[in-house]
Formats: sequence, structure tokens, C-alpha cells
Amino acid sequence: MADAVVDASVWVSRLVAIDAHHRDTVDWFEEQRRQSSLLVVPALMPPEVAGAIAPRARDGRLARRAVDSLLRLPTLRLVALDRHLAEEAVDWPPISECAEPMRRTLPSHAGSVSHWSHGIANNATERAES
Repeated sequence: MADAVVDASVWVSRLVAIDAHHRDTVDWFEEQRRQSSLLVVPALMPPEVAGAIAPRARDGRLARRAVDSLLRLPTLRLVALDRHLAEEAVDWPPISECAEPMRRTLPSHAGSVSHWSHGIANNATERAES
């Protein structure tokens, strides 16, 4: 299992069929589902996703339903992003160590998705559960 921290723009790409990266994103999420990967997201993800979808759909209720569907995913973990965790995420792993593995395993817009070491993902999960 490869845990991933997923940016709001990737969730939007998954939900918006006309997004340029939609097919790659859906395929990536399907692979994560098959692997039972833990998907860690900052607690700001729901309003960011709703804020991106509502203007496109011209329907705030549709944006709310989309976010609700994401929040029901069994492998999703929302994590409060405090200063300590934000700084830890920036420093770990060094960008040079993660860039190539990210390019090999993530959708073509991999800049929107970050893989953290298992230590960071586990730390975030522990914080979310406590």
C-alpha cells in the first residue's frame, strides 16, 4: 500500500469530466482503490473542492453533494494542518528524492499530488485519529 497526500486540484479533476486530466486522474484513483491506499488530505480540501466546482456547475448544492461523496470514501483521512505539520511536509522527503518516483507513479499532473514518506503519512494519520 502506498499512502498519498492528494491536493484539492486532483479531487476536482476526478469530479469534473471535462477536466484535461480527468481520465488519468480517474485511472490513478482506481489504482489507489485496488491497493487500498490511504488518501490523506488537508482539512481545507472540502471547501477548496466545493469552491472550484460550484462556479463550473453553477450549483452550490451539486458541489456539496460532490464533496459529501468524497468524504464518504473509506480510505480518506482529513488532517488538520497546523504549522508543525506544514513545515514537516515541506522538509520531508527532500524534493530531489521524491521527484522521479512521483513522475513514474502518478497522473501526468503529478505536481498536484504529493507522496510523503510512510513516516509523514503515518504521523498525519495518527494526528487525525487522536
